Amino acid sequence: MFTALIKKEFLILSRDMHGLAVLFAMPAAFILIMSLALQDTFHSNRAAELNRYVVLVDQPSSATQQFIDLLATQPIGAAQENILSRKDAEQALRSKKLDFIVILNKEFAATLADPTQLIERSIITIVIDPAINTARVSLFSTVIQSALAQLRTEKILTAFFPLGMGNNASKQGGDAYKNLMNIEYFAPNADSSSIYKINPSSSVQQNVPAWLVFAMFFVAIPMGTLLVTENKQGTLARLSSLHIHPLMMLLAKTLPYAVINQLQAAMMLLVGIYLVPLAGGDALRIGNNFFVLWMVLTAVSFAAVGFGLLIATLAKTPEQATVLSGTSNILLGAIGGVMVPKFVMPDFMQALTQISPMAWGLEASLDTLLRQATVTDVAPQLAMLSTFGIVCALFATWLYQRRQFTS
Repeated sequence: MFTALIKKEFLILSRDMHGLAVLFAMPAAFILIMSLALQDTFHSNRAAELNRYVVLVDQPSSATQQFIDLLATQPIGAAQENILSRKDAEQALRSKKLDFIVILNKEFAATLADPTQLIERSIITIVIDPAINTARVSLFSTVIQSALAQLRTEKILTAFFPLGMGNNASKQGGDAYKNLMNIEYFAPNADSSSIYKINPSSSVQQNVPAWLVFAMFFVAIPMGTLLVTENKQGTLARLSSLHIHPLMMLLAKTLPYAVINQLQAAMMLLVGIYLVPLAGGDALRIGNNFFVLWMVLTAVSFAAVGFGLLIATLAKTPEQATVLSGTSNILLGAIGGVMVPKFVMPDFMQALTQISPMAWGLEASLDTLLRQATVTDVAPQLAMLSTFGIVCALFATWLYQRRQFTS
């Protein structure tokens, strides 16, 4: 009988092609669009966004030319040279052809010419497009300050070592500082040859697990709609007359959706690995942690199916099932860091994410993909997801039995 019930559910699902298309097409589209849209936000090299600037000089000198040449060696690259007046530069800023105007004030050359003189007034003015975000402004200002400090250090060393040793000392010092710093991304469980030791996260690493978790919870919509429809058509009453236990009936309804969740997981991972790179984005890297990733996604599926079962038993009409499941999924996704990455949220919102089961699944997925987490590492999230699924399923069963008894 149990096998026949599962076969019935698969047959009904196969006739709902529009619902199945939403479960697979929606997350695939979100992964592709959001991975490409947020690609630059996650990219480690933002220098390409800082090279739209021009340097204007109030009083040309050898020091100003040295500074301009020094900027050309920085990550922001050389300044544009086709704009010579402040009026033209402001017009270019207004027409969005420039992001920054760097003005070397009259005091610039005189201040650097005497390295013993304290800098008490601004010698550089930076005019910025107000639409530029503060992170880019901060990064650009840091580059300018670094170049100015390097040039001043060189001037001071030249003053004390007039035979030219200062230039070499400054250059050697700068190179030495660069060599003293090495950046590695922490991966506690990766071996020494793992690519995760040298490669940072990317938008696709964030978006694939995020929208996959979101899509897995969306099975609540077809699950709720079908259960309500069968109840109205009297199908459930006829099955109950055959003395089929309600728990068996509900369990038979969950298994096909668990299979759909597994197919969703396989398809979304393939989208991240193959389709996003074809569109110009980064490829998803899943490493060798297949078993842990499968356990995490299975736990997410367990929670999603249990939640869907609860929504299905709470709704009394197909419209209620659609609205209730859709609204709750969107709210859980928004709170859980699916639509807005958790790391850009303020502290109180980051703490609030912990009430969403989607956040548990997303956090465990990111730990697996980025930090090569072990089963022990993600055990708390697996336990929370499993408990959530069991509690939802038990409450749904009790509610279903209560309605059958009172009807």
